[in-house]
Amino acid sequence: MATLPFFEEILYNYELSANQGFSGHWLAKKFRSVYPSALHELIDYNDRYIVKGSSGKGNWTHCPWIAILDRVITETPQKGYYPVFLFRRDMSGFYLSLNQGVTNVMAYHNLNASDILRWRAQDFRQQLGKLPDGFTTAEIQLFGETSTVKNYEHGNICSKFYDANAKISLNELKIDLLEMIEMYDFLVYNDPTSTDQEEDKFTEDAGNLRLHYRIERNQKLIQQVKKVKGYKCEACHFDFLEKYGELGTDFIEAHHLIPISDLEGEKVLLDPKLDFSVLCSNCHRMIHRTENPSDVEALREIINNAANTAPTPLT
Repeated sequence: MATLPFFEEILYNYELSANQGFSGHWLAKKFRSVYPSALHELIDYNDRYIVKGSSGKGNWTHCPWIAILDRVITETPQKGYYPVFLFRRDMSGFYLSLNQGVTNVMAYHNLNASDILRWRAQDFRQQLGKLPDGFTTAEIQLFGETSTVKNYEHGNICSKFYDANAKISLNELKIDLLEMIEMYDFLVYNDPTSTDQEEDKFTEDAGNLRLHYRIERNQKLIQQVKKVKGYKCEACHFDFLEKYGELGTDFIEAHHLIPISDLEGEKVLLDPKLDFSVLCSNCHRMIHRTENPSDVEALREIINNAANTAPTPLT
């Protein structure tokens, strides 16, 4: 089976390892560090995500997992929602599942946890609409006996299954992961959670700040940014009103310029004029792919250089 080496390693070794002592076991150690690090390298904008894995706490879990957590939504797999690789108990295969943190739901809702998870999963599915090829909303089967494993089955939003006996290419797995991250991004971007305000001052508690992406969804602050900065992209000068007429009125995206490392652990006053730039949708996505997302001038130079070196159209 030609897939990521660590997936092969898990499928081939987990059942045998689960019959051995847990403490200090090499496979348990890899779940905590090596496997999450390897998966982290495959994710674009990987500073935005935390990757965690587990084969159990003190004892082997029935169904080990490796989860990808967006800091905007959660930094722990106990709550929120996130993509997760879930391995069947019998190691007959594994799922790439868009799933939910079940621990907090079980703590708050007890016997109703499974119903809550199913209801939330259905709501997420309605938001996503049509799924990429290969993904399904069918129930997943992990064959575990614990309530946590069963609730992971109930919390599944959509998933794709990989049979241990089938040939799975590395390229296929990378494409599937990219499509899963895109679905996750869509849900995160449309998540109704908003940042806290303090007496109408535009401040963020950087100790609790998960990502500047969350600042960019602070609607009260963003409206002030647009009022101050206008509605023309500061990188490529695209104007939605000129392009789309009335449909593009007052449309632009705000981009937060202060690096998160400069905000850590302190209360910061955000200046709509100095701490933000307004960008069109394309430039906003592209600047997050640069080495320094706070440098709008560098993005402007990239755009100008690309325009100067563009190939001559065929006649």
